[in-house]
Amino acid sequence: MKGIFGLAQQAIDAGRAAVMAVVVESKGSTPRKAGARMLIYADGDIEGSIGGGRMEKLVIEAAMPLFESGGCQLLRFDLDYESSHGAAACGGATLVFIERIGSPARLLIFGAGHVGRALARFACEMEFQVIVYDDRVEYADSKYFPDSVQVIHGAMEEGIASLKPAGRDCVAIMTYDYRHDQKLLEAAMQTPARYIGMIGSRSKSKVIRQNLLAAGVSQESLERIHAPIGLDIGAHTPAEIAVSVLAEIIQHTQAQPPEDSDG
Repeated sequence: MKGIFGLAQQAIDAGRAAVMAVVVESKGSTPRKAGARMLIYADGDIEGSIGGGRMEKLVIEAAMPLFESGGCQLLRFDLDYESSHGAAACGGATLVFIERIGSPARLLIFGAGHVGRALARFACEMEFQVIVYDDRVEYADSKYFPDSVQVIHGAMEEGIASLKPAGRDCVAIMTYDYRHDQKLLEAAMQTPARYIGMIGSRSKSKVIRQNLLAAGVSQESLERIHAPIGLDIGAHTPAEIAVSVLAEIIQHTQAQPPEDSDG
């Protein structure tokens, strides 16, 4: 039977997100001592235990937001306090450290052209889970990308529905056809994706925004769009544009927490 570390590694290898909870300090009479660990999955399933009862339930509840936001948190529980609410108490205090492990935020790149390839390479260095999607079989070829990049060949109009961007995910739209760009953009805005960007000139971006407004998309929704995509650093080459895009993604995601998501 796998120990808790083996199960954690299994989750990481499978790309399954989890939160590790560790008792880092216990004082007085507590159900579990320092070093007790529990693995929590996004569906609420657990492996191991840090003592059961109300405290464990609260730890599981506190872990859920980390599946979207990532990061870690230190929780303190005064078990005497629990007794005043009718729950079993041991008369001690416990510190529990929780940290998200497993699959990182995804960068979904629509378009496997020169900029998409460069962006995928750089994003791997930033530890994104990179997925590249293209409807051209000759472009959607893993030989153009690092081994860790997932390359998908599929119809563009099905791309967003297929990949289901969640609140921690970033979407970079850079296809060869503005009609694909517009459809992907409209679909992406119906998701909680943390970042949505589209490549193209200012005039193209303006026209697509006008088209979406005419189609009933709200101005508030349009304000989520980064178009033209990337920071204005005077980029010209595919590599330079990719750098500007990744810089904007980093700037935006560090400044703004992810939206809530069911994904």
